[in-house]
Amino acid sequence: MKYQTLDIQEAHGVAVIWLDRPEVRNAMNEVMVRELTSAFDALEADAAVRAIVLAGRGPVFCAGADLKYMKKMSGASPHENERDAAALAGMFHRLYTLGKPTVARVHGAAYAGGIGLVCSCDIAVAAQDTRFCLSEVRLGLAAASMGLQLLRAIGERQASRYLLSAEELTAAEAYRIGLVQELALLDELEPIEEDAKKFRPRKSLFYWPLSLAFIIGTCLVGLRQSGRTGG
Repeated sequence: MKYQTLDIQEAHGVAVIWLDRPEVRNAMNEVMVRELTSAFDALEADAAVRAIVLAGRGPVFCAGADLKYMKKMSGASPHENERDAAALAGMFHRLYTLGKPTVARVHGAAYAGGIGLVCSCDIAVAAQDTRFCLSEVRLGLAAASMGLQLLRAIGERQASRYLLSAEELTAAEAYRIGLVQELALLDELEPIEEDAKKFRPRKSLFYWPLSLAFIIGTCLVGLRQSGRTGG
């Protein structure tokens, strides 16, 4: 399938979904939400894919919602806005309930709905200079579409603080509260690529720890590459 907002690459049983709107910092519009949901369905049904990595092209992982699209929806009917919100919540839920391991590979920044993608994955790995922010309240909005996933990731108390304050989090703070599970220096990532290529995940649960190491390694590889593609 040809996507307008995504670039999907598969190798060695791992599918990497690249958010591919670097010109708007990978902001999500209705097309990206629809395509992500479709991609999750397709990859879950693909027996050759055993794990899924979510990453972003250009300088940041995801800046949240596309402001131009939000402006457009401000003039839409209540029914259209309800349908749009349901599609976004459905996309997060689809990612959250995938039957295959999912990893968010985060760099640059993850704001608003970008954090929803991070929370909806099983594992999140971030570059050490990444910034995070639940910025919806600054626009008078609530991050309801990803509430379940956010509570699962960081708990009620931390979620309350950052939802209400819209504070910016460093990667170190995101790691401390459990939003991400691993941090990486970009300069340390390049050698992992060749090691990852040599390994093939196996189906048996006995090999899960090794498979997990492969997935995280694949996730880390190319954080520098994603920065290069963004110029």
